[in-house]
Amino acid sequence: MLNLLGQHSTTLIRRVDDTEWPEEVAVRGKVIPPGLSLIHFIIWKFIIIHMTLLSISGMPFIVDNIISQAKKRIKRKIEGATVGLRCKVLAAEAKGREPKVPAYHKWVRGIGHIQDNRKLVLKKELQEWLDQ
Repeated sequence: MLNLLGQHSTTLIRRVDDTEWPEEVAVRGKVIPPGLSLIHFIIWKFIIIHMTLLSISGMPFIVDNIISQAKKRIKRKIEGATVGLRCKVLAAEAKGREPKVPAYHKWVRGIGHIQDNRKLVLKKELQEWLDQ
């Protein structure tokens, strides 16, 4: 997953493509961005669950099942964040204010961005991986 999103490098990499937001890259000694950390945590969670099932009950360790379950969980987390962001935007608009969503900007760092303070947009690579 880190390789997919370019987070495995120890140096700063700037990608030149159609994205309008800066690419973040983990530098040795630094933590990975919060959004990517969440994905990493979820994948490891399912690996540990399946390794435990393997050792306790002899249930086969099938990587495709682990990845499939992790993707479903990641999609649910992203859908929840999208709904939460939409609620914040609607509440602000109802009051005639510009939405302030700094927590969502932080949450999505490393996996996407918040467009116009209103819409969660995932990185193309992550969206393609989740849709596979």
